[in-house]
Amino acid sequence: MENYLKLFKIGRNDKCYCGSGKKLKHCHYEVALFLKSTSKKTIEKDILLFS
Repeated sequence: MENYLKLFKIGRNDKCYCGSGKKLKHCHYEVALFLKSTSKKTIEKDILLFS
């Protein structure tokens, strides 16, 4: 999630932010769609809860 927050725009054909080397559409595309619909502030708060 921290890698995701560093990115400004993610395209389906970009490498996945998880570091697997796969394209996003073949790796964590559904997760990226969910994160895109969630506010950055909420994501940062969740990261703090799990740290």
